[in-house]
Amino acid sequence: MNLRAADKKFGKYVKVIKAAAVLIEKEDPVLAQNLITIALQIRPGSTPLMKKFEEYGQSMGRASDVGELTDSVLVDALLKLEKINMKVALELAPIVHELLPDDERLKSFDARTEIISEFKKSNERLTEQVELLRSKFNQIHEALNYSDLLKIKEIDDPAAKLSAVEIIDKGSEKTLLVFGGMATRPSMPPKEFFKSFSEKDMNIVFVKDFKQCWYQNGLVGKSHDVESTVRVLRDLIPPSTKNLICLGTSAGGYAAIRFGVELNAERIIAFAPQTLIGTQVFKRFKSAESRIEEVDINSPDFDLKKILSARPHHNIEVHFGELNAQDHAAADHIKDHVNLYPYPFDGHGIASYLKGNGTLEEILSTI
Repeated sequence: MNLRAADKKFGKYVKVIKAAAVLIEKEDPVLAQNLITIALQIRPGSTPLMKKFEEYGQSMGRASDVGELTDSVLVDALLKLEKINMKVALELAPIVHELLPDDERLKSFDARTEIISEFKKSNERLTEQVELLRSKFNQIHEALNYSDLLKIKEIDDPAAKLSAVEIIDKGSEKTLLVFGGMATRPSMPPKEFFKSFSEKDMNIVFVKDFKQCWYQNGLVGKSHDVESTVRVLRDLIPPSTKNLICLGTSAGGYAAIRFGVELNAERIIAFAPQTLIGTQVFKRFKSAESRIEEVDINSPDFDLKKILSARPHHNIEVHFGELNAQDHAAADHIKDHVNLYPYPFDGHGIASYLKGNGTLEEILSTI
């Protein structure tokens, strides 16, 4: 079949053919160059394809004659892609099957893709069941929190793990408000820093985001958004409090800043917080429970720079690993409104890193 004559029919595959070439080029640069040649037959005037072809030409010379390409190149590419990137292989498969329906080498590929297709269907059914169970659990959890069974719980109450808020009220003038971050595996959000403060003369309020959306959907059974969460937290702070400190790490660090500002906390300490939460940041830091479709990703609440510009605060500390690109960018985003404390660390778990070298204990001892 003349691919140029089939321009309209196969035009949608040009991007896939180019993607295949890029994936294959390290392992088989000649095959990659031939793929670009085929793509140019379909889209002879494409500037990106011409640049890619010239790039290959400079390093390898001209590819084989265009007329010799179709029968072998696409099948070779498909079978190589199966080992490199199955997703792209499956996207390339339709054009290969249409051009070469009787190629013997495609039979084994078809058998394997049939198995993958069945697995995909089974996985989709399983995912649906998991979502139904998740929905049922969330409904039961919320109902329990609205009931008398799960009111605000003291830290040693057996039901405390299911409550969005746990409190140690010692009647102290100092209250520490600690915000939990993302669950690193399917589990309850952690009570971070508990051991460091449980014996100190201070009230401690642990807040957990069971909905795992940076507190945008409120506290399960108690609030439904940021504004109502502020009201709930304000009412929870023990009346003896004269000095309020907010603390959190990662998503909890975001919350410490967001709510600490609203509650007029005397001091806010955030470890590697997210400060501008767009789609990519949400996907990078989300937990198994997070659902991007359940939040407004364009909400002004997701941009702490805007929040701090409108409500300046005099005492916010941001501790982060300066060698971690995402955390460095997040800290830099609010640098004009906070005090930055960078460390020579390239991971996201800055609190664990600081604990290892003794710095965390020094920081927490000042609270």
